Amino acid sequence: MQKKTGSDPTKQGDDFASQIRGAEVSISRVKEAQIKAEAAKKPHFKWRNIIYTALIFASFLTIYRNLPEFLAISFTQKPLRAGSYVTDDKTDLCLSNLWAVAAAMRSGVKAPVRVCPASGAPYVVTKNSVFCPNPGLHGAAKLYADKKNVIPFLE
Repeated sequence: MQKKTGSDPTKQGDDFASQIRGAEVSISRVKEAQIKAEAAKKPHFKWRNIIYTALIFASFLTIYRNLPEFLAISFTQKPLRAGSYVTDDKTDLCLSNLWAVAAAMRSGVKAPVRVCPASGAPYVVTKNSVFCPNPGLHGAAKLYADKKNVIPFLE
């Protein structure tokens, strides 16, 4: 018979191996818990992409539907006037000239000599007003500007 002088060496190896296995299991459980916690913190990526896509689509749709208005505003600027805005290019140029002459009159500067683009005749300038010499060529009864009002009139 053998005497027991401590523990059995084979049991010591089994105890050590079981401790290592236990430590590995506990480490893997901690890692799994950390991964689950990080995954719970992250927002749902799928919903965010759907919302972003919907916003981008709505933006493009809005731009597409309003494109004619954007183009009309940016490319067809007519001089400001009181009266009809259905005019041709020569009438618009005549109104721009009236603006310039009336502005010079209001500021006290000698009005520049300008001519009507439709007839080639110089504008009729009085003390307080400036008139187009041939408003009939522009399809109007009167086309004038004065010192009192800032905006030219197209009647």
